[in-house]
Amino acid sequence: MEYYDYSVVVCGCTKNSSQYIENHLNVLMSLKSIFRCYRIVVYENDSNDDTVNKLEQFKKHNEEFNYISENNVHNFANIIPWLQTRPQYIAHGRNMLLKYIHTHHNDIDYLICVDLDDVISQLKPKQ
Repeated sequence: MEYYDYSVVVCGCTKNSSQYIENHLNVLMSLKSIFRCYRIVVYENDSNDDTVNKLEQFKKHNEEFNYISENNVHNFANIIPWLQTRPQYIAHGRNMLLKYIHTHHNDIDYLICVDLDDVISQLKPKQ
């Protein structure tokens, strides 16, 4: 397996993904061995399933992982007037991720943004 001397942060947004989020995070975590430094950060908002609990459990077992969770984001429209449609909520989540990464991982070589749905379910490191 190839090794890359880079520090990498992988990030993505999710909501109501408790049925698959742990599997997809494990897929992403399988890539950590090919990088010098590897972190994953997820933004979640307003999930009404077990997503937050799954993220918390994953965090307890993976020191390279962290997440941001917000509630009642739809009420932010009073504070952030442009926040009204689904793509705008996703943009807000990505902005929160960028702010977190800039604060906690500002020395990274690469930032990789991923969709945390089935798009990544078959991803694996090159053997």
